[in-house]
Amino acid sequence: MNGNDFVLAADGWAHITPCGEFPHAGAGVVQVIDRAACDAMAAEFNGRKSDANFPGVQVDFDHFSLDTGQSSEAAGWITELESRDTGLWARVQGKPNGASM
Repeated sequence: MNGNDFVLAADGWAHITPCGEFPHAGAGVVQVIDRAACDAMAAEFNGRKSDANFPGVQVDFDHFSLDTGQSSEAAGWITELESRDTGLWARVQGKPNGASM
């Protein structure tokens, strides 16, 4: 296993992002992920869970899910999102072929 391998915890939760500051040199900004940001993201997600036909958030293979001109296949779906002191955590429901892809 190398540092780029994605490993889903046995309980189905994945650490999506830790809290911290993440510089984006090309854009000249520093993205700050703190507990307040995680709380806001989890609240937004959990508020939408009751919407009709809300499947969750797609976990895709190629990051084309927002580009309608590209094909994008789901590896799975984030079905729960939780803010913790360590960052943002998601419960991921994988598709049967998600792990092998």
